[in-house]
Amino acid sequence: MTDVAAAQDVATQDVRDERGEEGRTLDAVIVTATKRQETLQDVPVAVSVIGQAEIEQSGVVDLIDLQALVPSFRAEQLYSTTNTSFFIRGFGNGGGNTGLEPSVGVFIDGVYRSRSASAMSDLPMLERVEVLRGPQSTIFGKNASAGVVSVVTPKPNFVQKGYVEAGVSNYNGVHTKAFFTGPISDQVAFSLGGSYRKRDGYIDNLELGTKFSDTNRYALRGQLLYTPSENLEFRVIGDVDEIDEACCALINAVEGPTGALVKALGGRIVTGPFDYQTAQNTDPENKVKNQGLSFHADLRLGDVKIESISAVRENRTNNSIDGDFSNLDIFSPLPTDLEIDSVSQEIRASSDYTGPLNWLFGAFYYDESLSQTDLFQHGEDSRAFFEALSGGTGLIGTLEYLSGNVPGTFYAPGTGSVTNYTQNNETLSIFGQLDFDLTDRLTITAGLSYMEDYKSLAIKQSNTDAFSQINLFTVNNGIIPAAFFSSAFQGATGLQATPQNIAFIESVAPGTTAAIQSGVNDALNGLSAFQFMPQLSDFPNGVEGGKTNDSNVDYTLRASYDVNDWLNVYASYATGYKASSFNLTTGTRPIPKDYLRLFANAEPGSVAARLGAGSRFALPEESEAYEAGIKAKGALWEANLALFDQAIENFQATVFLGTSNALANAERQSVKGIEFDGTVSPVEGLTFRASGAYLDAVFDTYTASPEGGDISGTRPGNVSEFYGTLSGTYMWSIKDHDVFIRAEYQYESDVDTERGEGANPVNAILETGETRKRGVNSFSASAGLRVGEIDFTLWGRNLFNDEYPLQNTAAPLQAGSYNAYVNMPRTFGLNARWSF
Repeated sequence: MTDVAAAQDVATQDVRDERGEEGRTLDAVIVTATKRQETLQDVPVAVSVIGQAEIEQSGVVDLIDLQALVPSFRAEQLYSTTNTSFFIRGFGNGGGNTGLEPSVGVFIDGVYRSRSASAMSDLPMLERVEVLRGPQSTIFGKNASAGVVSVVTPKPNFVQKGYVEAGVSNYNGVHTKAFFTGPISDQVAFSLGGSYRKRDGYIDNLELGTKFSDTNRYALRGQLLYTPSENLEFRVIGDVDEIDEACCALINAVEGPTGALVKALGGRIVTGPFDYQTAQNTDPENKVKNQGLSFHADLRLGDVKIESISAVRENRTNNSIDGDFSNLDIFSPLPTDLEIDSVSQEIRASSDYTGPLNWLFGAFYYDESLSQTDLFQHGEDSRAFFEALSGGTGLIGTLEYLSGNVPGTFYAPGTGSVTNYTQNNETLSIFGQLDFDLTDRLTITAGLSYMEDYKSLAIKQSNTDAFSQINLFTVNNGIIPAAFFSSAFQGATGLQATPQNIAFIESVAPGTTAAIQSGVNDALNGLSAFQFMPQLSDFPNGVEGGKTNDSNVDYTLRASYDVNDWLNVYASYATGYKASSFNLTTGTRPIPKDYLRLFANAEPGSVAARLGAGSRFALPEESEAYEAGIKAKGALWEANLALFDQAIENFQATVFLGTSNALANAERQSVKGIEFDGTVSPVEGLTFRASGAYLDAVFDTYTASPEGGDISGTRPGNVSEFYGTLSGTYMWSIKDHDVFIRAEYQYESDVDTERGEGANPVNAILETGETRKRGVNSFSASAGLRVGEIDFTLWGRNLFNDEYPLQNTAAPLQAGSYNAYVNMPRTFGLNARWSF
């Protein structure tokens, strides 16, 4: 855990003023937000930096916990460990659809991580985490239209040192961490670190007596540093980590009209999302293995520095969830197998002249191959559920008989679909930036990047769901509509549907036959909701090429002015870009114009008609941001203020609709706001840090949202108006023992969890439960004591058990019922670290 003395050195340091008297000052924080080493107060970019000491004192273990320390940064983990999305200033995506790459780019030691699953493990040693707000596409090669999270670990040290740590926490949590670094020779040093973390889940599965949302992961990371000369450096980093967890649990938030049917079949609906209880007949499984190797080379030629980062990465993910999220076996466990392999290369050169002009030029290349297989099968209770849903009159059996199928064919256990998606992606970005000092205080920066992004996709499906593949209007020579008509005619007239009787009724009540036929057609069209698994067409095909080839130019213009030695002001304009994304879920459908060409004049009731047009892919995101900021620093305080106006055209949005995910473009989403970050140390050992944000976010234009149609003018879901964090840390010594106490508070104002406000009918349904609004009031604290070389840290997060929903989702095939993901309750623990 935290080396208290070292942590205190990070906060303040003793100095002598110009008169030679001892004083204190806040230590300078070094960042690489512009891919140069600069102090936080000098870099003219809105960036938050969380250092090692603060991370350890706060009990932060992964990027999800980071949102408690950074304003307007939010992390959302939903149905699995791997389904995690990051948001900055209200912009973010990437969950629920592997084909939807995130708008917030994540880099670890300069290596791009394309999916959140590859960024969720513990890191045994951190130097800092930088959160860059606003579009960063000019110098970050891929998917930085909303911002960047950059994780930096320390290089190996030629001074031997390390630590061993162990800890316990509630929910039977245990963890161990260890790190060691030191020299091998005068020119070679290494570091090796590892961690293991295990904790029981905090959501009870009443059906099986098990627990969801646990933690079970390990990580290993090693580095080798070779410095053949003072101007040349090579570094090799290897890492591997594994996750094996039962995450995450959906809890019933609103029980809709179908709840009675579920209960009649022996189902159990557990309401009350903050009772942290559910009932499912299978536990979720999340198994993830990440591994990678990167090679870093730094060469300094006088005032020019050349840097290269080469990396290969591999991700293997196996997820399985209860497809109906109930204790009934409507759907068998739905497994997803995902393989992602990537190669990346970045090379850049930068100058550090004393003259007025400095420059940075570079190129970034990324090559990724992805393969995903999804299995969707009916379970033992599937037929009974759909029979009950259809009215419990034996309709399913009747349709089965009339269509010529043997009894038990429809919704037979084990029938369903197997879908395979393969995607290849190549990206090339060439970028450059010039910094020109017009005066000794005024610097003008101009940056430019050109990016090309190529994707190719293939989809193959094997489908054995018999009911979804028939046309109720035409199967078996149209016997079903004829039988329905005969039944309806006799029910309405008391006569058999013979030609003579039909003619007689028409003679005395013209239009009766047409009205009955219209009712029959409506009934059969209504049954198409039970045929929700139509065969997907192969992709690519004769109409859809299965490829995208995007290119774009982004640029940054910025002016920075040093008013004096302690005050800097800046103004900037920047653009960002994220390429097209494909829908890699069973909700993938041809876009309207392609659908009309593929299935011209599709017969009513046919597979093609029920497949329908939809969202095969989303258009590229294009962002722009205007920003003005002030950065001020005194000996014992510093303060940063940023005002911004940021927008994304064609924001890529995804939503779960009960059995599939839809992918759509919001024509324009924007946010205007203010961000503040400040630190002050009023007396020796005491440091306060406050940060906050005001976000005026809106869908300026969103005319075809999957949630509620036209939701233009509404606030995006889960984007609060006000964010705030406040922390205080006090360090002192008692009889040669270093001690610290720390408290922190996180606030987010109430906001709808779903998009669209009143325009989204889902919000009216959620109003009857507890999960329409999300608001955060969370208090955490920690205390530490050093005895000899051992640091003891007692910590607690969300100590007052603040409760809030993370997201809601439709219950599969249960109209009006909604489930919710909820936040983690109070956690606390004790850690001990021996440093040497």
